[in-house]
Amino acid sequence: PVIAVLGLMAAGIAATLGAAAGTERAVSLVLLAVAFTTVLVALFGLLLGSFRVGNLMRFVPYPVAGGFLMASGLLLIGGGYRVVVGRSMSDLWATFVPLLDQLLPLAGAIIFAIAMFVIRIRFRGSPVATPLLFAASLIAGQVALPILGVTAAAATADGWFLAVGGSAHFHWPWHLGGLAPDDWRLLLDRVPETLAAAAVSAIAVVVNSTGLEIYRRSEVRLDQEYRATGIGNAISAALGGMPSSFSLNRTVLNEELGGKTRLSALLSAGICAVALG
Repeated sequence: PVIAVLGLMAAGIAATLGAAAGTERAVSLVLLAVAFTTVLVALFGLLLGSFRVGNLMRFVPYPVAGGFLMASGLLLIGGGYRVVVGRSMSDLWATFVPLLDQLLPLAGAIIFAIAMFVIRIRFRGSPVATPLLFAASLIAGQVALPILGVTAAAATADGWFLAVGGSAHFHWPWHLGGLAPDDWRLLLDRVPETLAAAAVSAIAVVVNSTGLEIYRRSEVRLDQEYRATGIGNAISAALGGMPSSFSLNRTVLNEELGGKTRLSALLSAGICAVALG
């Protein structure tokens, strides 16, 4: 949900700048706006947790929480469809013919989702079931390509693999000295989206915490969760990262697979570090 707000912010910045501004300037301003948003989310979380008023967020009205969850679900469905098919779900209402060539990737995604669901039920306590499923899928894909006579480049072009360019590089967003007055004015115009992102992040923490309370049948200390969210986002903001909070579905999945310690998070961070390197 926070990413959706940031998407609106990025679209607003791009629309204001126009095509004449250049891609580099637009990307720099978007990343700086995201970093400022992360700072605000961190401050909001630290204030709620430090002054021990996090439990007040429990009194968010049910219609608000329900709308938040419904919007989150729609974003997940729409985003997943776009990742698999490569088009927006709005194209379904326009015409169905251009989507016929994407039925095979969509069927593959549905089969994989069903396989994950069955494995979670059948091997609920196994910590290696889901990783083995991903490994088996990776091997199956590499074996199937030569059999079908399809090259890796062709498979990437058809949407089976992520297209990763070789020109990616780190970008440090905190270059405040190079900003022109118009750039600062543009960033100030995006303050409403920044405040909305902080509010959405705070609601996400309480909604996820409530779900975790139901799953564990024990109370979550919201003040501690908000402090942890604030500290994590402060570190992320210092490195130019995006706002985030703990994930209910990944937390529950981790526990169902047998992960009860911080080792799972450390392993995830290690894998990301290896891939980044």
